Amino acid sequence: MFKEIAEALDRQDYQTAARLVNDFQTLENDNPWLKFYQARLSEIKGEIGLAGQEYRKMLQVSTNPQLIAQIRQGIARLEAIERVEVEQQQQQRQAALEKAKTNPSNREMGLLILEPVANEEKQPLAQKFAQIFKIDAYSARLQIPSRSWRLYRVGAMAELAIYVHDLQKEGIPCFCQPITAINRPRVYLARYFRAIQPEATLVYQSSHSDLTASITFDWSEVTAVVEGILPIFGECVDMDARRNQVRKISILDYAQIIDLHLKKQDLIIRICDHHYHFQAGITFSDHQQSRERQTTNRDNWNHFASYLKQQLAAVPLWSDFPAFAETTADFYELLPMVNPHLDLLRIEDTYWDTAFQLYSALIFLEKTPPTATL
Repeated sequence: MFKEIAEALDRQDYQTAARLVNDFQTLENDNPWLKFYQARLSEIKGEIGLAGQEYRKMLQVSTNPQLIAQIRQGIARLEAIERVEVEQQQQQRQAALEKAKTNPSNREMGLLILEPVANEEKQPLAQKFAQIFKIDAYSARLQIPSRSWRLYRVGAMAELAIYVHDLQKEGIPCFCQPITAINRPRVYLARYFRAIQPEATLVYQSSHSDLTASITFDWSEVTAVVEGILPIFGECVDMDARRNQVRKISILDYAQIIDLHLKKQDLIIRICDHHYHFQAGITFSDHQQSRERQTTNRDNWNHFASYLKQQLAAVPLWSDFPAFAETTADFYELLPMVNPHLDLLRIEDTYWDTAFQLYSALIFLEKTPPTATL
């Protein structure tokens, strides 16, 4: 019967070949030649992925030299088809990119963000990623994140949108956002809460002004909470190998930040332990009114943060900022493009403040629901 199947395939009588394969399947379902012809029919029907999977599976267990030769020929045909398809896709992508570059209205700058995938899914996705960006599969696997978002590219939105379309088509989660959208939400820098029940009244300072004002909102308006820790660098004295004093830049402290997203108001309330006035407004611990700020500021913040988390326990909490921040370190061109909405004492420019604004604003734009979950 195998000879009849082969002859039917040679004369392209695929209907007869399929019927013979089905008939033989009832007699010897485990026969390796049957498995081969099933894969061959999948190949003919254009089911390239399924055929390739079956060919490679058979190649690992087959011992018949003639069958192995046939399997290798099948794999070679599939690889040739894949090369042609990849080349066509790259040509189409390049043509679309070139067209996008020629239109002045398509030059708005934006960010391409890769979303994390499970480690077991990386291998097949890395092959597709490598084809899209024309890099080797090993490098592609390293670029696909598994913990947090990765800032992968900064460029014209028209170009990034093409990459996002192709990546998502292959099952690689990602998105892009323009810089103008990152800078759009208002950001209020919290000074202190004047009231917390039944509604919250906050005294704040706009990041564009030194003047303070107040805003009243219901806790149910908060649609997301974002946490971050930013290092504060400073100059310190250390000893080198020869016991000589040397000056170097080290981390001297950390700034604790919590953002509250009020999506309907297009507003982010930014609360930082370096700027919050614990001696004013509502107290969150018995010792908060103490004037010994150096010894109580950390405790005050911990009590305050604990209250917020309890009050907003049902609201989505985002806290994987450090992993995302690491991916922004090499994108120095972002520093002048994005307003960090922070006024921390810095001895030199750093990507950390901008990275947190990116992280929080991207969550606000992409992941924060329009209504609260309380």
